[in-house]
Amino acid sequence: MRELTMHGRSAVLLEARDLGQRDQKVVPSTSNVTQEQVDKDSAAETKDRGGGEAAGHTRVARAVNRRWRSCTGFEQEVRQVAVERTAHPSVAERKATGKDAWGRTPPSSHARWHPAPDRPDPVALLVEQNSTREPDLVPVRDGRTMVSPSTFYRGAAKITAADLKDTPTAGLPTQLSGDAHLSNFGVFASPERKLLFDLNDFDETLPGPFEYDVKRMAASFTIAARNNGFSRSDAPWV
Repeated sequence: MRELTMHGRSAVLLEARDLGQRDQKVVPSTSNVTQEQVDKDSAAETKDRGGGEAAGHTRVARAVNRRWRSCTGFEQEVRQVAVERTAHPSVAERKATGKDAWGRTPPSSHARWHPAPDRPDPVALLVEQNSTREPDLVPVRDGRTMVSPSTFYRGAAKITAADLKDTPTAGLPTQLSGDAHLSNFGVFASPERKLLFDLNDFDETLPGPFEYDVKRMAASFTIAARNNGFSRSDAPWV
């Protein structure tokens, strides 16, 4: 016997364990199939009993069709849930929110950063983080981060998060990369077989203020520039 189920637009035929039990009745799981339809199919199955293999296939087809009708009702319920939409602010409301955020945290508030008086030791933060890592791989990771200032910065997202947690934010949360830096951008293939250039590392993604990603990214450009021989005055313009 076969049961026909629906998943999205795809139809999948699931084989029953015993194909020989063709006379077993299929009881619809929803009320979408009326009693009249059940009685009609049962009468037809009774007529076909003893009709050999062809009649057995007919009974299977009727059972599949009945199951189809019951699953279609389920699909309708799923679609009704899926089309529910969340109300979004209008363009005018978004503009007003942006102006309010600009007033609370103007660009000048991001111009300078000063270490907090109780700033934790950066190396101690990494040592603490290493306690949750695979012990055999910690020396490998530490060796890679010691190659240059850029590689150290790549492996020090926790230090950045600790330094930015008390900085001004506009109150516009988003889904962060969590580790935005120059080396986490690259080329990858899209489902349409096109090459895209974008962020390609999301193992530390989390919700938070968008400023965190912007500042960590900007700092990575400055560090990379200095690491490649640019002067302090030239680095900000890279």
